[in-house]
Amino acid sequence: MENSPYLSDETAYDNAELRINSTQSGQFINLVTMQNHYPYSDHYYTNKGFEASGSALSSNTDTDEVEQFATGLSYTDTAVKKFIKEIDNINKPITFIWYGDHLPGGIYDGLDVTKNNVALHETDTSFIPISTPASTRGRPRN
Repeated sequence: MENSPYLSDETAYDNAELRINSTQSGQFINLVTMQNHYPYSDHYYTNKGFEASGSALSSNTDTDEVEQFATGLSYTDTAVKKFIKEIDNINKPITFIWYGDHLPGGIYDGLDVTKNNVALHETDTSFIPISTPASTRGRPRN
C-alpha cells in the first residue's frame, strides 16, 4: 500500500477469501493485519486525505503522524467494506469478527488519556454475522 512495507488490509482480506472458498467445511481463520501499525512517522502514504488539528497536537510531527494513521484507517474502511460485500455472497454461513488489540502507539504520547477514561489496551469489537448463505436468502426455511 503506497510506501508501506506491510501487506495491505485489502490483500490480507483477499487471501482470507481465497481460504474461505478453498473448502465447504467449517473453518476458523484468525487474520492479523499490520497495515495500520506503528510507526506512523515513516510517511507510508503520500496521498493523505486528512488534515489533523487541535490542541492535543504538540508539533508538526504529531500532526503528520495522526494524518498518516487516519489515511491508513480510511484504506482499512474501504477494504473491510469490500470484504464484507464479497463474503456476503459466499454460499455458507460466516461470522466476521473485527477487533483491535490496542489503540495506536505513538500518537497518544504525552497525552493524559486516563483523564478521559481511555484504556490503551481495550478496543471495540464488531461481530458481523453473515449467517444465511446467499442462495437461501429470501426463501422460506424448511
